[in-house]
Amino acid sequence: MAIEHRSAVTLSVMLQGYDVPPQQFRLGSRDSEERFRKRCRGFFEGSAILERALELAFKREFETSDNATAIIYFIGSRCEEDFREIGLLAANGHGWGATSHLRGMYERAVAAAYLTTHPAEVDAFWEFDFVRRWRAAQKIKETFNINAEDEARLAELKTKYDAVVDQFRVSACPKCHTTRINGAWHKLHFVALAGTVGQLGRLIVPAYYMPLAQAHGTFASTAYRFAENRDGSFFIDQAASEDEAARSFRFAHLIMLTVLMIQNERFEVPELAEALENAWEHYKVGWGFAESAG
Repeated sequence: MAIEHRSAVTLSVMLQGYDVPPQQFRLGSRDSEERFRKRCRGFFEGSAILERALELAFKREFETSDNATAIIYFIGSRCEEDFREIGLLAANGHGWGATSHLRGMYERAVAAAYLTTHPAEVDAFWEFDFVRRWRAAQKIKETFNINAEDEARLAELKTKYDAVVDQFRVSACPKCHTTRINGAWHKLHFVALAGTVGQLGRLIVPAYYMPLAQAHGTFASTAYRFAENRDGSFFIDQAASEDEAARSFRFAHLIMLTVLMIQNERFEVPELAEALENAWEHYKVGWGFAESAG
């Protein structure tokens, strides 16, 4: 694919065509939001049902001294934030941004699902953060000048790192018996881990692999934004982005319902089971998988 000079000219003209004062930075788009609400009308018409379930799950008093319970709750709460952020991007026509954001939400949902059935492994989940922070700290020290106060913090972090790091050692070479520090909190790679959490694992392609291409500096993260005219020039395809926005928001909705199921199973919140049943019906009707009884 060759992007010729005329393609750049076409893009330049299109971008200048926005009816926006030249010194004003735009945040959001009312036109995009109106189109999104019309396109996802089924979702918005029954969205109070979902809001009720989210309110019951996360807008409540929460107190525990158990690490697994706390982490599963707070992962779920973060997934709710992810869902709303994906909706915000999608509603404003930023479909590829919504897709990119979907990956983090999915990874957190998989972690919550796994830890619900393997609560003994929750310590590894949070203790790996010392490994992550230590690795980042080494790069910070290489890149920036740090003072004595920073050195003291680094020494404190090193103590915490040394206390947990051995549990994350994996074999680097079976023949020579060398080891390395694993790149994640679990010895299974993420795709394999997702395969252990039931139906949620079946979303690995739309919620992990496809967002992966958008979250990284790949060719796809740039090229998917464009379409080709008959004359060989290229333009930013807003229609494709809005298609992607609706797709990603629907998958985010599905993941959010799965997260609510995890919360219900773990905490048995009063009224949540009924609200969740209604929320599933809203999903099926709202996205055209079933006919409304009313």
